[in-house]
Amino acid sequence: MFGRNPKLPIDFLLGTNQTDETHESLDEWIVARQNRLRYGYEKAGEQTKDRAEYRKTVHDQKRFNPEICVGDKVYIRNRGVHGRNNIQDTWSSTVYRVVRLSENIVTVEPNDGAGVSITLNRQDVIKCNIQPSVDQNNIDSDSSDDTSNICNDVHSIIKQNTTVKENQTIRLISDVKSEVGQVKSDLSITNTEVKLLREDHNELERGVGHLESQFNCLETEKLEALKIDIDEKLASLKECQVLLEKHDRKYNILIYGIEQKQNEIIWEVIDILFVKDLGIEKFKADSFLIANAHRIPAKAPVVGTKRPDAIIVRFMHYADKQCIMAQAYKVANKKIRIVDDLPVIMKEARNDLAKIAYNIRTKEKLQTRIRARGVHLVLETRLNARDVWNVRKDISCV
Repeated sequence: MFGRNPKLPIDFLLGTNQTDETHESLDEWIVARQNRLRYGYEKAGEQTKDRAEYRKTVHDQKRFNPEICVGDKVYIRNRGVHGRNNIQDTWSSTVYRVVRLSENIVTVEPNDGAGVSITLNRQDVIKCNIQPSVDQNNIDSDSSDDTSNICNDVHSIIKQNTTVKENQTIRLISDVKSEVGQVKSDLSITNTEVKLLREDHNELERGVGHLESQFNCLETEKLEALKIDIDEKLASLKECQVLLEKHDRKYNILIYGIEQKQNEIIWEVIDILFVKDLGIEKFKADSFLIANAHRIPAKAPVVGTKRPDAIIVRFMHYADKQCIMAQAYKVANKKIRIVDDLPVIMKEARNDLAKIAYNIRTKEKLQTRIRARGVHLVLETRLNARDVWNVRKDISCV
């Protein structure tokens, strides 16, 4: 201040009290300051080390942590108190005994042996310096008792103790004999009970074997009855499924044998079939309400030419479908076949019956027809139109 640099004790310690330094070069100035900083760092380290040693010495002097060995009596820290307890005892009043000791871990148990062992940290244990209190009678140095009286008293006490010990031994021997007799009687009773238990066990095993055989027979009968019941229910479900599918297809007809052309219009093909082939009047054919119509693609055979794809037609009214089916016989000579649309399993059965009917017509010269009754397909034959239809073959589709 006032245009001058202050002079401080640290400057003297670091050697920075020189005033005229203008004659030094830059390199000399840098080296001088490095030396000063190194000197200051060393001095500061020495001071820090000295203070640390001093603090450690003071701490060690104040530290009270006597050595603990196995078998010593100790107190443990009172951890069971919570909240505000400023005047609560730091250590518990129960005396413990050290059982096992390792580095910072101590295992203790109650001194009286009533309780479980506890494993604690060394910081939670403090040595207990309790000296056994011994009641000592004041001995009068000027006692007037003679030595002979003391000896007599000693002999009388020894005799009394011997008599007491003999009586205790006799009572102990008698108690042992009585206990041995009781054990023998208990052993005989136990042997008898064991024999009875073995007999009961054998009888139970025989009873269990008989019950198992009966149970197996009953279980087999129940399983057989359950299997029959399940088979019946499964057949009923299959029949219901076929009937539902048949009902869903009752408005459909399948048309086989109509020549297939490229870029054909399916509605024109159906109109030509109804009017020209079946002989239905034009205005009546136009009045049929058709929900949908298309060809069903079929796979090409391995040998031979592919037949035209079948046409499926779905009518809105069942009466329109029945009108077409009533005129279906008119196209039999043109290799065109019009049949009901049935479930797949019934179609396969109908194809098998169709082959049988073809052989009957060619060999036996009889008229044939295939009718669907529920889930059954029936092949009927007759000699001529005046004859009655007779059932030739019946196939169940379930």
